[in-house]
Amino acid sequence: MNQIIKKTAKKIHKTGFFKIFHICNNSISFKHGERVFSYQLINSPIKGIFRSGYVYNWKELAPTFESDYNSLGMIERSYFRPDFEQGTDNPDYIKRASLSIIGLNHLNQ
Repeated sequence: MNQIIKKTAKKIHKTGFFKIFHICNNSISFKHGERVFSYQLINSPIKGIFRSGYVYNWKELAPTFESDYNSLGMIERSYFRPDFEQGTDNPDYIKRASLSIIGLNHLNQ
């Protein structure tokens, strides 16, 4: 596992305010209430993208896989809409920004 992801996971977990629900070699996702945070490593000089936002879920009538797309059924859909995005490779920045976004920036001191 990438060292930036490992360090980020440790720092986020230690705050006690976030639940990590996905972690792999090149990304980590965690949440606080309904707000979702995501950090993904990318191939560029900035190393990664940190995002925060909400996941929207809905159902829509569409052709179903089970019917080989020959009949309609209710399909669950979801979409992540970030309202914050920043390039970084700094686990401390990810922790500070996450705490600030949820209104706990006084813990960054």
